[in-house]
Amino acid sequence: MTPKSSYHKLLQRQIKKVQALTISAEEKWDLLLDMVHDSYNTHDRDINHLKTVIRESSAELLESNEKLKKAHAEIADAYTNEVGLLNNLIDKSGEAVQVSTEDGIMVYINEKGAQRIGKSKEEILGKFVGEVEKTFSSRQDWAEHVSELKNNGPMIIEGIHMKSDGSEFPIEANAYYTEIGNRGYVIAFIRDITDRKKIEHQLLNSLTEKTTLLGEIHHRVKNNLTVIFGLLEMQILQSDNNEVIKILRESQGRIQSMSMIHEMLYKTTDLQNVNLTAYIRDLAHTIYRTYHSNDNIQLEIRNETSIGLPLNKMIPCGLLLNEILTNAYKYAFNDRNKGVIFIDTQLIDGRLILIIGDDGVGLPVKETSTKTHSLGMKLIHSFSKQLKAKMTIDSSVGVKYTFQIPLN
Repeated sequence: MTPKSSYHKLLQRQIKKVQALTISAEEKWDLLLDMVHDSYNTHDRDINHLKTVIRESSAELLESNEKLKKAHAEIADAYTNEVGLLNNLIDKSGEAVQVSTEDGIMVYINEKGAQRIGKSKEEILGKFVGEVEKTFSSRQDWAEHVSELKNNGPMIIEGIHMKSDGSEFPIEANAYYTEIGNRGYVIAFIRDITDRKKIEHQLLNSLTEKTTLLGEIHHRVKNNLTVIFGLLEMQILQSDNNEVIKILRESQGRIQSMSMIHEMLYKTTDLQNVNLTAYIRDLAHTIYRTYHSNDNIQLEIRNETSIGLPLNKMIPCGLLLNEILTNAYKYAFNDRNKGVIFIDTQLIDGRLILIIGDDGVGLPVKETSTKTHSLGMKLIHSFSKQLKAKMTIDSSVGVKYTFQIPLN
């Protein structure tokens, strides 16, 4: 309802009141004229006041609007500056930055990325990512890559980028998937790893050469040991002294155990993880064939779980095995027509537990002492010390050697 219509209604009510008065018609007319005049004067004053209020409010509103426009302009300038700074940092960074849609269309690439490929941004954007990244030559390959990013999260991949001239260079990309609005994107930070690949190739070639050289060294050592073995055999054939022949045979056994280690090293590429289990099996059967004179003497190799030893422990371990097994075949079953020789290996809490024993006649008490004069026992104690092993000897039934060898 407008102010004017309100005044009209008020005036109509006042006229009705005057008409109801019991006065003369002239008096009523004068009263009515006075009321109309006062009413319109009041109405004009109110209208003028309202106009004044509106003008003042409009001025304040215009001032506030100008301030708001200025604030918006400042915010827009700050946003533009920040976006510009961010774009500049991305463009000038050492890594290429590439953004592709979920279906493989490139929507952003920074200056570094475009320079590496040798094309302008306009030539790259809007194209399928496979035109740049050789790894995703088909859309199926790209779809599988996106699916993997969705399921497994960010990942580092290696690939091949193609330049405008058709040449290629290796890259490494940190890629991750994100969603903005209702669209999915793959963002990748890409590094040129040409120099790194060259260094890796050089290192690999150097490693191959050294591995080949080391293998040749082990092969030559093995051959030299075989020659020494043969010389000892010639000496044995020329000797008629049984004690000398016995000593030479023992020396041949030690040479043979070392020769077998170098044969294994010639065939392996991991010198920190030489197969002890296979070595024990081969050495034990070789000694068995050398000293075997009774079909009732059985050889048992237990717990043949694959165990690896570094080279610096393999040689003393092999010589230790040779001494104990040789002694067992030579002395454990004198005047016995049957028996068992056993070898047991286990890994417990970072230690190799090596048990070698037999159920023969056992050892004399003096032979279990570290002050024994026997060469074989002196060698066993010496090899045990080289392995930093804790050694115990049990002669209650036959003889059982237990060695706790730390692997660290």
